[in-house]
Amino acid sequence: MLSNGFTKAHIPAFTQARRIFVVLAGGRSLRMGSDKCLLMYEGATLLNRAETLAHGLAHSAVVLSGEPREGSLPSSIFITDLPEFHLLGPLGGIASVLQTLQKAGLRLETKTFLVLPVDMPALKLPELESLVAQLDQDPELDAVHFEASVLPLAFRPIPELLNTLYRLTHSATPDAVRNFGEFLKTSRTKVLDVSARDAAAFRNVNSPEDFRRLQTSCPKGEL
Repeated sequence: MLSNGFTKAHIPAFTQARRIFVVLAGGRSLRMGSDKCLLMYEGATLLNRAETLAHGLAHSAVVLSGEPREGSLPSSIFITDLPEFHLLGPLGGIASVLQTLQKAGLRLETKTFLVLPVDMPALKLPELESLVAQLDQDPELDAVHFEASVLPLAFRPIPELLNTLYRLTHSATPDAVRNFGEFLKTSRTKVLDVSARDAAAFRNVNSPEDFRRLQTSCPKGEL
């Protein structure tokens, strides 16, 4: 079932939610050679696994950044990249979601955002819960991520962070657009330690080789 995108009908649920869970599913999958969202792993597509994981986070509304896909959950809400952010990578997807919600009248400053890429199928809910818990416990923090990767990322959409995001996504330099370090430079960010044993869960599945490595660690996956 294809979603019609974010509409006014969705505003009440997003207004009531404490958190907005954003699944980044808009990549072009150039290195993979096929749509990563539709890869099967442990009996479900990477998209469905990310959707299910997102809906498991308490007090959250879920939105997917990217083009609607057949086979997505019936409740899925897709927000495609706005023209000014098209093909600008993860930061472009995040900017499109934030601006769409803001234009719909959602008060972003009252929410915590959690961003998860669709291509990290080994991540589990406890890791994501620990990110938002850090923000809940420390009102002085603006953002939290793990040492192993800047994504997944939990953040508060403070004005400084939004201004930096929009500046980067309007930059003519592709490298600047993808620079999460620059994005977070003006924020009070906490980086959480990750054990060597758990670090593998933060690997992106970007290529057929990456996916074969994932299959080897769990033979149930299939391409």
